[in-house]
Amino acid sequence: MPIKQYTEYEKQTDGSWLEQHAKTDPEQIDGTIKQLDFTLASGFSKVSGYVNKLIYNAVGHFCWLSFTLSGLIQAQTWTKVLTVPSGYRPEASIVTPGAQGVRGAFQSRIDADGNVYVWAESTLTDVSGWTLYYVK
Repeated sequence: MPIKQYTEYEKQTDGSWLEQHAKTDPEQIDGTIKQLDFTLASGFSKVSGYVNKLIYNAVGHFCWLSFTLSGLIQAQTWTKVLTVPSGYRPEASIVTPGAQGVRGAFQSRIDADGNVYVWAESTLTDVSGWTLYYVK
């Protein structure tokens, strides 16, 4: 059977995108995205005005973690900054690179137990990071 051209679909459905793609109706995907909070490690606080949350997409099983935190991160030491809730943790550790402007590079790491750590070249008093990962 030959593949139909767009013009044939347009004629059959009057050009309606939802008629052509009925399974993508917004009502069918409502509720598949959750916004969750995370637990801060001792000595850290969220910086207001920034996205500080975990967003989970149930359709693809992806989590997006975004944080901007204030707290002391000693140079060249893995420092625990937060914990991701159970059920939204990666299967294994994930490391994400980052840059803190003129203060140098840093890395954030999410372990399978949900703990998130930051390592920086120089001592930081605040850090911003994000990570996208798959949840099995």
